[in-house]
Amino acid sequence: MSDHKHGSKKRTPTAFGIDIGGSGIKGAVVDVLTGQLVGDRLRVPTPRPSVPREVVAVIGGLGSLKGAALGALMVGLVRSAAVHFLPQVELFSIYLVMVLVLLFRPKGLFSSAEARKI
Repeated sequence: MSDHKHGSKKRTPTAFGIDIGGSGIKGAVVDVLTGQLVGDRLRVPTPRPSVPREVVAVIGGLGSLKGAALGALMVGLVRSAAVHFLPQVELFSIYLVMVLVLLFRPKGLFSSAEARKI
């Protein structure tokens, strides 16, 4: 910053803010003192994110109707609780459930029966 009185301009302290969300990566230069955008917002779209219905299928086990129903119930309850108690991690919460289920049941809760080799 320059505070000279000899004709030079006073600079505004700025920072580059980054937001990484489900719809893409966004960034902008922001005035640190006021919080206002100084320039244009930059946005880089992300690839198509997974959606809750895909997470439900993985949790329940591919090909299982009972698993899909239980997976949907789990995702709905966890997501509703997250909205009320930890809204900043609401979308992450369903992926955490998926990881926990897959740690103990790698094929999902009710995966379809597989043919056995004899």
